[in-house]
Amino acid sequence: KQWYQRRVRGGAETVTPKHDCTMLTQEDLWKLSLSSVAAIFGSLIGFLCASYIGRLIPLRLFSVLTLTCLMGLLVCISHSVTLAIVSALKLAEAVVNTLLWIIIPESFATCLRATAVGFVNGWGKLGGVIGTGMVYLVFYVSPTLVIGIFIAVTVVGLIGTLVFNKETKDIELAEV
Repeated sequence: KQWYQRRVRGGAETVTPKHDCTMLTQEDLWKLSLSSVAAIFGSLIGFLCASYIGRLIPLRLFSVLTLTCLMGLLVCISHSVTLAIVSALKLAEAVVNTLLWIIIPESFATCLRATAVGFVNGWGKLGGVIGTGMVYLVFYVSPTLVIGIFIAVTVVGLIGTLVFNKETKDIELAEV
């Protein structure tokens, strides 16, 4: 099965990932719910990793898994494969988010912790609002472009996890 398609527009030929999947119906709603359950397990896994393994290694591993799952969404093989990829993606994202929620407060000195966490959360909320709106606008241009944007943001996040070298497990918060 060919994974790409060739298009000719205005004399220029482009190669894009091939998408054979159809739109989800109301009967497929349970699949979306099932993939969302993976996020619950991801939060639990993130907490367990932070408690017993550490923060940095699981953060980096699950960031790579997130990137891998996103790249897997570029090619649609079947609804079942897409469901498995999205479920793994939601699990990996939940682990990363849980670890970040643990790392961020532990990374600041006690006198700055509340202000710093509030500052980070404020920018996160602004990014969430802008990002949500942009996804809908960009989707109408190209659904593949939406996945490309998610991949770009994930690559930036992965680079951030590789640059950040401070393990915050088992340190006294007053010492930070």
